[in-house]
Amino acid sequence: MITVLDFCKMLNKNNDRRILMLNKKNLLYLGTIVTSIIYILWRIFFSIPLNYGYISLIFGIALLIAEMSGIIETLQSYYGMGKSIKPKKPQISADKYPDIDVFISTYNETAELLYKTVNGCLNMDYPDKSKVHIYICDDGDRAEIRKFSEEMGVGYLRRDTHEHAKAGNLNHAMSATTSPLVATFDADMIPLHNFLMEIVPLFFLPDMEQDEDGTWRERKVIDENFKIGFIQAPQSFYNSDLFQYNLYSEQTVPNEQDYFYRDVQLARNATNSAIYGGSNTIISRKALDEIGGFFTGVITEDFATGIYIQSKGYTCYAIDDILAIGLAPTDLKSLIKQRERWGRGCIQTVRKIKILTIKGLSLGQKLSYMASYNYWYTPFRRFLYLVSPILFSVFNITVVQCSLQDICIFWLPQYIISSMALKSLSGNIRNNRLSNIYDTILFPSLLVAVLLETVGIKKIKFAVTKKEKVDNPMKYHLTQMIPHVILAFLSCIGIVNCLKSIIGQNSIASIVILFWLVVNLYNLIMSIFFMRGRKNYRTAERFSVVADISIGYENVEIKAKTLDISDDGFAVVSKFPEYIPYGKECNINLIEGNDSCNMKAEIVHTSQVKSGWKYAFKITKIDDENKKKYFSIIYDREPSLPSEIVPSISVFEDIQANLIRYSLKDKRKLARITLNKKLKLLDGAQIVIKDFNYEHILIGDIDGMLGKFVTIPIIDDLKLDCIRENYSNISRKRRNDASRRNDVDKLYIISNYEQVAKDIRFKDLLLQWMDEYERLEGKKSK
Repeated sequence: MITVLDFCKMLNKNNDRRILMLNKKNLLYLGTIVTSIIYILWRIFFSIPLNYGYISLIFGIALLIAEMSGIIETLQSYYGMGKSIKPKKPQISADKYPDIDVFISTYNETAELLYKTVNGCLNMDYPDKSKVHIYICDDGDRAEIRKFSEEMGVGYLRRDTHEHAKAGNLNHAMSATTSPLVATFDADMIPLHNFLMEIVPLFFLPDMEQDEDGTWRERKVIDENFKIGFIQAPQSFYNSDLFQYNLYSEQTVPNEQDYFYRDVQLARNATNSAIYGGSNTIISRKALDEIGGFFTGVITEDFATGIYIQSKGYTCYAIDDILAIGLAPTDLKSLIKQRERWGRGCIQTVRKIKILTIKGLSLGQKLSYMASYNYWYTPFRRFLYLVSPILFSVFNITVVQCSLQDICIFWLPQYIISSMALKSLSGNIRNNRLSNIYDTILFPSLLVAVLLETVGIKKIKFAVTKKEKVDNPMKYHLTQMIPHVILAFLSCIGIVNCLKSIIGQNSIASIVILFWLVVNLYNLIMSIFFMRGRKNYRTAERFSVVADISIGYENVEIKAKTLDISDDGFAVVSKFPEYIPYGKECNINLIEGNDSCNMKAEIVHTSQVKSGWKYAFKITKIDDENKKKYFSIIYDREPSLPSEIVPSISVFEDIQANLIRYSLKDKRKLARITLNKKLKLLDGAQIVIKDFNYEHILIGDIDGMLGKFVTIPIIDDLKLDCIRENYSNISRKRRNDASRRNDVDKLYIISNYEQVAKDIRFKDLLLQWMDEYERLEGKKSK
């Protein structure tokens, strides 16, 4: 960070708004440091409950240590965020791009999952694609994956022994290959087409420099100490993570991991301590050879490998460009096991490599990695934050000796400035409210695992995180919910006691505890909502994609735009309520940019939306060549989920979204159009067409003389031949609607619907009727 003197000098030299914006962040960071130091000094010397017994003293000191630990971690993170470094990509000639080995690690993942990743790898751009060597590294030694590799035209690597899990698998792949660069992908991580072209040039930074005019040229003097070890791209996810999905916040908050990969990782560039995440990474083979290959003997081999590469003097960068997308865990048990593995692995690694004494790392790097170590003790801090106000308000055990005035002077400024700093420095990806919710959700599950690892009790074996959709038994969800329910119940008792104290005894100090309890209760309620879970009905994730699409059946061709697409289907939107037959295959041609593919699909659902009529299709037939093109269209893009927090979402909206659950299932397959159009029949009888969907029509019988058969003249020789629908075949909703209208409206089947649907004159007339209806409705609303 710059000094205050540097800041003043810059203000004197330049009043540029960008400099002011930059230094607003520095001032917030400086303010966080000052207020945190003042707060901690007050806590140490004036707030420890020395005269309230041993229990109060123990919990008081434990809470102080937790707060100090949290503040140190916060300041460490904020420091890097204030001076985030992102490397500039040099321009290099096509002939300089070296050979690269692409390793896709797999153990028990299905060929269906691997298909997307391999397809993405095959579509990566490169000046000379013969230099890109793709290998499926199968540690499961499965015949079906070997066959799949042959069908996809990529290499297949297996080993006879399976020691050291993923690290051993990658080391075996290293022994069978020779390229100077190595890219590593997890089985579910799909690279975008520009993955190699964005990252590979960064390895030439030691050889290149940029002129003032922006032109890149080779350095005249090479710095032998500047060498690139690895480049880590974010692990981004195309599906909603469990935090987004279970809390109904898919459209309001980013993925929980975005904060780490897009903020924390870039901040770590300042101390050359970017973490190797195991996937979406390109590594120098020379660096790997220098440390003896991928590190073995710990759960998180990637974390340890990155540290050792940096200890050998290599510069490693994290970038925030989304260059690959994957699948986040979709069930609670997998998520918890994943976080247990990360927590245990980090603690194991820091201990095994003796991070404070390892040679080759600077003090800044060591402190950065100790902050990573410290982070996994968040469950202990969260437990103390939750239980402390309960101890006072329910069990009359004092944990902090203070007054309302003390809180306002010492705690409140630190809390406000720290929150402002997080919002300013994080790019609106994370705020204190979300951090508190996430920490509260996970603390019971991680508390025991971290404690056991801390005292040296290791878990013998970890399963690979499952990525396929799994529904955990409700019993499991309820079991995980128990700690949150107990703490929420005790918090409610505490709130009642505080209110009694404030009202009955006029105790102003209880306001502080009341506020603390209410904030904790909100976090606990959101945790209970999360643990309750949410049924996932989708078999595949949808991407919001606007592409041209042609829908053909018989001699009809309909042009429209896609609304979203997924592995097994897509939705299109049309301004006009087109007739598309259900139960029949349509010929589909999907075009996006220079990519196009053909398939057959059937309509499964139709509904009216603001922009017109939405038609949902299920793919019924697609050959392998078009499937590859289709999957490229789906997955060669950044996720359509939020990248920033929606600022308008409040605490109350969070709770409301989780209390009100919608489960509306509409099985319509045709566009239903509301009209209220008055017409005369040939015999002079008047009717009102209430609505219709090409195959059915709802008629209001004004004269009360309609029979079983009705012919409705439309234009010239075009007419609607209608037959009264059997009442027993009418849906319950239709019957209820009819009974409320005294059975005035009658449902008819249009027997010549195919002829009518194809007649362009009827489409023009229908459009005219729709415009008339909208004008009338507009007048009524006024």
